[in-house]
Amino acid sequence: MGKFHLLLFLALLSFLNIQAQNGPQLDVFSDSEDTVYVVVETMPEFPEGNIGLMRYLASVTYPLYARAKNMEGIPYVRFIIEKDGFISNIEIDKSSGHDLLDEATMLHVKRMPQWQPGYQDGKPVRVQYIVHVQFKMS
Repeated sequence: MGKFHLLLFLALLSFLNIQAQNGPQLDVFSDSEDTVYVVVETMPEFPEGNIGLMRYLASVTYPLYARAKNMEGIPYVRFIIEKDGFISNIEIDKSSGHDLLDEATMLHVKRMPQWQPGYQDGKPVRVQYIVHVQFKMS
């Protein structure tokens, strides 16, 4: 039963990730080299898949000052996974309400390892992605 729950969780995570990315639509039909897609035939993949991505995001450093001041929040960060799998155009999509937490999340995303790029029609393409990190006092 444990494997079933893990598969269900991963399916839900993938669905939520796609739903979160359906914000402002970018030009997904252009044949331009600079087109940024939101959904593609083969979505980009973080090393070790969604589990690896969850582990990486959970390893963000909670800023000491933020922890001392009991700051909590969930910043959402939008970025582009380029054709070579590297990250670009990192920006806050939805603020946590605390600049310190937002900046820590952006820095953590900036340090991500190279992804497997997304593919459309058999070619690597640029894909927008959104992730979030939860800062919560335990």
